[in-house]
Amino acid sequence: VHGCFDELVALLQVLGYQVDTEHFTATPPEGRRAIFLGDLVDRGPASPAVLQLVMNMTRAGVALCVPGNHEIKLLKKLRGRDVKVSHGMAETLEQLAREPAELSQQVADFVDGLVSHYVLDGGKLVVAHAGMKGLAFLAKGACHHYCQATLVRDLDGMYRRLRGAATLLVFALA
Repeated sequence: VHGCFDELVALLQVLGYQVDTEHFTATPPEGRRAIFLGDLVDRGPASPAVLQLVMNMTRAGVALCVPGNHEIKLLKKLRGRDVKVSHGMAETLEQLAREPAELSQQVADFVDGLVSHYVLDGGKLVVAHAGMKGLAFLAKGACHHYCQATLVRDLDGMYRRLRGAATLLVFALA
């Protein structure tokens, strides 16, 4: 998601969610729950809005969320640790500075309370932001790594990931 609120809202709507952008809430279709796999912040223009929507959805029980490396780094910064401000974090910090001060505390508490992964579907599915050492052996040959990252070559000949691209690691344990 990387701070792209409008795109997140559009995606949720395509998936049948009713999204209230004024109150940062979303109502899912019957029997559906969103799973956010981290990298909610940095790079995009609206990280606070993304965070508020995801936090509200998670609190309401209509979403699950695991932290990505960007949230972990943001948590460290919000808790006063010295971190290298890079990869879009400066924008996120500037955006949060324009919000009420309590939002940063709520974000820190939210991220601090997230778990690294979920085991779902009676143990048949594990979702995480990235690889989990020691878990792949459980997959019995059914470990799939889905990478939606779209690489493009820039003018310097370097490959770069398009904004909003994400990686999802899924272990089918059945």
